[in-house]
Amino acid sequence: MLLKDKTVIITGASRGIGRAAAFECAKQGANIVIGHSGRPSGSQAAQSLIAEIKNIGRHAIDVGSDAANLDTGELLVHEAVKAFGQVDVFVNNAGICPFHSFLDMPRETYLETVNTNLNGAYFAVQAAANQMKSKGGVGLLSP
Repeated sequence: MLLKDKTVIITGASRGIGRAAAFECAKQGANIVIGHSGRPSGSQAAQSLIAEIKNIGRHAIDVGSDAANLDTGELLVHEAVKAFGQVDVFVNNAGICPFHSFLDMPRETYLETVNTNLNGAYFAVQAAANQMKSKGGVGLLSP
């Protein structure tokens, strides 16, 4: 098992690529922190994934907090350390891609995109890297 007893945080892990990555990491022996939006649909999807992960003998928790929130990274790391004692891998998967014309894109849409895909991602990676550094190693995946 490639990730035996490692702790992996994955943002945007309640669906799509993030969900598949979370399940594969669990199959490889990892404990998983499922980051999701915090909306009811994200929470329900995360609970379903937790059940699947438990069925293969691994552990998982979910943390609901919008990836655009600049404090989400700190929350994910805090909950990971509380549940599993460490952070070994951070997968920065959450992102949005609203399709809108440049000429009439509302400011709110632009700012939400930048806060999710750039600012929130930056501070989440920073929080994870600082935690890993304090334990002597860093392993990040940020597509």
